[in-house]
Order: sequence, then C-alpha cells, then structure tokens
Amino acid sequence: MRPAYQILFAALLIAGVAFGGYWLTRGEPASQAGPPAGREVVVEAADAERAVIRDTFRATGTARAREALDVVTETAGRITAIGFEEGAAVEAGQILLELDAERERAALEEARAHLEDVQAQLRRARTLRETGDVTEQDVDTLAAAVAVASAQVRVAEVQLRERRIHAPFAGVVGMRGLSLGAYVDPQTVVTTLDDTEILRLVFTVPERLLGRLETGLAVTAGSAGFPEHRFSGVLHRIDSRIDPVTRTLRLESEIDNRDGRLKPGMFLQVELELDRRQAVVIPEEALILDGPRRYVYRITDGVARQVDVEIGQRQNGRVEISAGLEPADRVVALGHQRLSDGTRVRVRNRPAGDAANGSGLAEAAR
Repeated sequence: MRPAYQILFAALLIAGVAFGGYWLTRGEPASQAGPPAGREVVVEAADAERAVIRDTFRATGTARAREALDVVTETAGRITAIGFEEGAAVEAGQILLELDAERERAALEEARAHLEDVQAQLRRARTLRETGDVTEQDVDTLAAAVAVASAQVRVAEVQLRERRIHAPFAGVVGMRGLSLGAYVDPQTVVTTLDDTEILRLVFTVPERLLGRLETGLAVTAGSAGFPEHRFSGVLHRIDSRIDPVTRTLRLESEIDNRDGRLKPGMFLQVELELDRRQAVVIPEEALILDGPRRYVYRITDGVARQVDVEIGQRQNGRVEISAGLEPADRVVALGHQRLSDGTRVRVRNRPAGDAANGSGLAEAAR
C-alpha cells in the first residue's frame, strides 16, 4: 500500500501548487501604464515658443596677419642705426634699419660730377656745331654720353637708398637678434613686421557645405587665451579649389584686432553661421524618443495627449520642432514617465530658485 500513498501524496502536492499559482495570478491584476482612472498626475510644463535657431559649423582655425613679412636687407653691409623698438608699432615708410653707406654716397657724388661734365661738353659742342668746328656725329656721341651718365646717377641713388630699410606698411615689429655694428646680408632676417589690426582667420570646411557658402556669413571665434571673450568677423574669401586629399575647402575670415589681443599663429575655435531662422522650440527634456518615433505630451484642457513631432537643430538645451507644434502650445517637460495618451494632469512648475535642486516634482514622483 505504501506506493499508493506516495502516489496520492504527489498528486495532492501538484494540485496544491497549481491552485496557489492560480490564486496568486488572479488575486492581483497586471499593472498598466499610467495612474488609476480619474487620478491626476502632477507634471511640470513648458510652452513652445519662437526663437532664433542658428545653423552653425564648427572648425579649428589659425590666425594670420593681414600683411606679414620678414624684414631683410637688399644688400650686404654693417648696421649703423636701428630705428624701431621691439614689439612696437611703426608707420608705413618709417626707417627700420640703416647700413654703412660711405661708399654709396661717394659713388653718387662721382656719378653726379661725371654727369655735369658731359652735360657741359654737350652744350659746348652744340655751340661749336654752328661754326662748323664740331661735327654732328660728335654732338650725337656727347648726347649719348649724357644719357649714360644720367642712368649711372640713378643707379647710384638706388644703391644709396638700399642702405636704408623702410617699413612697407604700418604694423608691429617683432624681436631682433642683431645689434649695432652687426654684419648682415640679404639672407639675414632682421625682424618681422605684421599688420595685426585686422587678422585673417584661416580654416577649412568639408566640401558638402560648398552649396551653402557665401561671403558675408557671420564668423565667431574663441581662444584658450581669452576663454570669456568671443571674436567676431565675417567670411571674406572662399578658395577656388578643393583639396583632393582632404576633400576640404579653405576659407578666410577677417577679425577686428585693433585692441591687439590676438597674435598671428594663434589657434582658434571657429563657428561659421550657415543660417539663422525663426523656429518653434521646446526644452529637450519634453521630447520623448521611442525608436524612430519622436513625440511629446501636449496639454489641452488638463489632458495630456501624445503628439508626433519632427525635430531639427538642438541648441542650448532646446530642440527645434519643425512640425507638430505651434507657438504657445503647452507640453509636459517633466513627469511624463507615468503618462499615457489621455491622462489628466495637474501642472505644478518649480519656482525659479528651486529649478536646480529638483524639489518641484516630489509629488509627481509618488
């Protein structure tokens, strides 16, 4: 009989487990999204509003002087005078450097004296030609000699001027590594000269932006040296060729630098504004992503309804709504985790001072 009792006990055990499972599943209904019917959910809300959306492209750029050159001499010689202070501004035409010029001055005096001599001979020959004492050929020869002597004077004047180095444009000179008495030649860089009142900001963009580029677009730049300051300019030049290796296009903007903050060669973060338009925006936290679907809860007469939207740019914690909402539409910004389509809601926005400590939705979290 013992096997029969064992079979009966096993059957009763199985029946008991099945009966308990039935009551466990039957006794508590499955939870559903959203609150019980008729109960309001406390949420925070925000209004859709019109705002300016800036479509920008960010790149890295390098600052360059509008005009820049290495100051060198045209001839070799010894420095006799230095006419600038390192790091100081100079005017166009200002003398920067003078070389010893005794030999050139003497050569000029000699050339002028020779010119005066042949001019006097030519005058006498023309007088004697009237009496027949001088032939026409002699006069022509002396006239040619005068022309040669005049050219020699001009050459001597140029050689003397080359002993002085003038600033070709106004700008700021750099450091110098030479002193009075030093010997220089045309390969010796005396200093640098940069026109930094206007800086050229050089950067590149991918070729896919070519159709959106035009001169006059707004450009802003930032530097690690001045983290709290933004430098403004406009796009001035677009290169005529695309780099076949990088597939990028070189652009140049000009930035007002009369305060002298920026220096040529500086590394800058560049923001090129491609477009500026008015658009409807909402806080980013109001947007719900569900796979490919984008939607919000729009509040109408105390009821939250799901509304599909199309989005554009995201900027400064806000997202552009290109379709689906109108200005002044009210949407749920926080608390939509417990909502379903058609849920009644009660708006309780946080005071401005409590926005950072997160105390406004204490009830909504319950």
